[in-house]
Amino acid sequence: MKLRAPEGCASICHEGQIFVIEADGSIEVKKSIAAVLVAHGFLPWDEDETETKQLATTTNVDVEKFNRPRLFAFLRANGVRVRLPITNEELRAAARKVTLAELPNE
Repeated sequence: MKLRAPEGCASICHEGQIFVIEADGSIEVKKSIAAVLVAHGFLPWDEDETETKQLATTTNVDVEKFNRPRLFAFLRANGVRVRLPITNEELRAAARKVTLAELPNE
């Protein structure tokens, strides 16, 4: 399965096997490995680019309902870089900051 690696990721090691990220940011792995990598910010390669762009729109966003990959995608789409390891709660806190920054001053 082809995945898109998080920005800045050059390689990974899974069960003792090293996988190098291609120059275009892709990686080919078995589906069983892909399930593990998604939890670390890897996304399906064929992900709809319009969905990623829509994630950057923060109005009416409920980050509490986002799963881990969606949190990574939302933050990346809004220009926020995170450093692993990071918990889901830390990701949500960062996403909340993004949504609060987008609220108009009253």
